[in-house]
Amino acid sequence: MGVIRVDDLAGKPIATVWNFAIHGVCYGPDNMQFSSDIMGLANTLIESKIGGVAMFINADAGDIDPGRGMCDPKPSFTGSGLMADAVVSTRASLVTTGNIKMTVQSQTIPFGPTNLNLTLERLLNCTHGGPIDICTFCVIFKCDINEHLYENWVEQFPKFTALRFDINSISTVVVSMPGEPLLELGWWIRNDTQKLGFNNTLLAGYSNNHMGYFATPNEYDIGGYESELTLWGYDTANMVRAAVKSVATKVAFKN
Repeated sequence: MGVIRVDDLAGKPIATVWNFAIHGVCYGPDNMQFSSDIMGLANTLIESKIGGVAMFINADAGDIDPGRGMCDPKPSFTGSGLMADAVVSTRASLVTTGNIKMTVQSQTIPFGPTNLNLTLERLLNCTHGGPIDICTFCVIFKCDINEHLYENWVEQFPKFTALRFDINSISTVVVSMPGEPLLELGWWIRNDTQKLGFNNTLLAGYSNNHMGYFATPNEYDIGGYESELTLWGYDTANMVRAAVKSVATKVAFKN
C-alpha cells in the first residue's frame, strides 16, 4: 500500500491518496447496480477519520480479489475498515514539506491490432482425446481464430504516463497502465523502476484506457478468463512492461 499526504500550510488535510491492488467485487455479479464497493467504503471511512478528500488508485489488481471474510458483513465490509485503518496510520507517520519537485511525462506507444489466439487448446485446456475427438482434430488442423481487432474495437495507441516527485531526497514514481495488470507484471515493473533509481513505485492500473487484462507468459499458459482477455497474446505483458519502462526512464535520474 502506498499513501500520499496532502495538507494545507496550516496542516489541515486536503487529500489522502492511497494506492492498493484489489478488485471491488464484494457485491458480486448478482448486483447490477452501481457501487463503489469495498474501496469506496474505505474512502468514506478515511474521510471521516482524517477529513479532506480520499482518492483511491488501483494497482496491479488483475488477479487480486478481497480475501476470505473481507467482504462480510455487507455492506459494512470488514476489509474496508482494515484498509482505512492502514491508510490512516500510514498517513499519520508521514511528515509534510513544501520542498517538492515534480516531473511528468507521457508517451504514446503503438500496440497494433490484437492477437487473440482463440484456440480450444488454450481456452478449454483441450489437449487430449481419441482419434475422432475434437481436441485431437484441432491439434492436427490448427483450428483457431487468430482475430486481429483494430482501433474501432480496442485502443491500439495507448498513452503511458510517469509522474515523479521528490521529497526530502526520496524519489517516488507513479506509472500508469491502461488495463488490468496481474501481480507478476507489477513486480516486474517495480524491479525495473528500482533499477532506474526510484525509491518508491506506485502502480496506477486501469489508467488512461482499458485494454483488457495483462497476463504474463506464465499466467497466459495457465489459461482462464484473464488469459482469454489478454488481447495481444503471449507477449502482452512484455509490451506493457517495455512501455512503462520507456516512460519511467524519461523522468528517471540522469547520470
